[in-house]
Amino acid sequence: MIATNSSATELLRPGSIREILRSPGPCITMLLPPYRPGEPAGSPATLLKSYIQEAARQLVERKVSKSASSDLLKPLEHLTEDPALVSGSHWGRAIFRSATVFEQFQLTQPVQASFSVSGSFAIRKLAGELARPLAFYILALSKTKVSLLRCVGLHAELANLPSGVPDTLEEAMAFEAPDHDL
Repeated sequence: MIATNSSATELLRPGSIREILRSPGPCITMLLPPYRPGEPAGSPATLLKSYIQEAARQLVERKVSKSASSDLLKPLEHLTEDPALVSGSHWGRAIFRSATVFEQFQLTQPVQASFSVSGSFAIRKLAGELARPLAFYILALSKTKVSLLRCVGLHAELANLPSGVPDTLEEAMAFEAPDHDL
């Protein structure tokens, strides 16, 4: 059975990668960088097409049968028609393909375009992504206001400051009003 994640909305996490790493080879790993339409590097779909051609060549060198090679590459060829690959994205993408796995994940950190066909998936370049915490907080400071943002996945939302912490400079500087009648 092939595990699939064609929407690429899930972030790469250590728990999800553990299952993938158990897959027998040959394993195809593709890393696609973020893309903004009009960039000279070309769309991820174009890059994916060239990776598929190179994967086919490498699978022949590894003496993988034509039917097994075709089965491996067919889902990747369908992925080149995905409009999300042409329209652009702020996030990179990792694609893993073997006889039992077809998964793709969004990446929060920029990656260099890369490709490999080997006996196992190439995840060394994703170590920083896998070490990132699930949730983290950002303290946003301005001249007049203090905010706390809770970041989970690709989303950030306002969080409540701890009780007793003033939201604005006026609240922080609110001393007792001077008594002018003394």
